[in-house]
Amino acid sequence: MSLEHITRKRKWSEAEGRQVVDRWRRSGLSPADFARRHGLAEVRLLRWRARLEEQVAPADPVMAAFLPVKIKESAEQDAGEGVELVLASGVVIRVPAGASPTWVARLVLALEHAPC
Repeated sequence: MSLEHITRKRKWSEAEGRQVVDRWRRSGLSPADFARRHGLAEVRLLRWRARLEEQVAPADPVMAAFLPVKIKESAEQDAGEGVELVLASGVVIRVPAGASPTWVARLVLALEHAPC
């Protein structure tokens, strides 16, 4: 279905919304410019983008807690050794080798949200 036909419709199916958002992303235009060129409300484009991004959000918020990491190379680490994590709060966690990533994520999340 053509983009012009979709943008004139009052309601879009998920496939149509995905098509419009994909075309916008490939266009390199700002949301406002793309919407203006295709006779569509910018807010509609942004809502569809948000709706589609929610569908691909990680199902496990604990695993999503793993974000920026800085690795300092001081010496070669033996594969049998654990690792040391330093949280933004200054708390140091020594994680044994073979620890479950889910367990580590839950521990970090609990420590980051613990009252001081």
